[in-house]
Amino acid sequence: MALIIEKIESKTFSQVVKDRISEPLNLKTLKTATKNAPNLALAHNKDSVIHKDYSVPLGAGNMISNSIDMAVFLSALLTGKIIPIKEVHNMMKDLYPMFGNGQYYGKGIMLYDFNEVNQTKNSWIGHSGGTENYKAIVAYDVQTKAMIAISINENISVESVAYKLMELINK
Repeated sequence: MALIIEKIESKTFSQVVKDRISEPLNLKTLKTATKNAPNLALAHNKDSVIHKDYSVPLGAGNMISNSIDMAVFLSALLTGKIIPIKEVHNMMKDLYPMFGNGQYYGKGIMLYDFNEVNQTKNSWIGHSGGTENYKAIVAYDVQTKAMIAISINENISVESVAYKLMELINK
């Protein structure tokens, strides 16, 4: 996708992210990873620190940001500040199942349906993913209208961590 964007815009993917998302929304930390990304938490696996170039998966897991900017981005997306609201609704059409129960993928966005997981009426709209040793999630809880954004620098389920934190928030 990033290569298509670069071809259409005649700019680097990093520049397009800056011009179309980071600057208009005043997101100081949202950018694409570079080979020696400053201020990036080092990944680890148990007791070992992992040094790796995470700029390589251009447009597929190489976005970095703090949690505040992640939440601001999702809020702006869902309220039509990035693309028209009609297009936001189209992102949720034709969902297909992901690897985990209750996870569905649309056009660049995910639906988390907890009825299939734990028989609750909760559902989230957002996105999770990452690269090896880095995981992130940003999600909007439809029922409570709460937003959660988490980044983890280890190979653990960020969705599980987010769910537990959301349980605590909603008590």
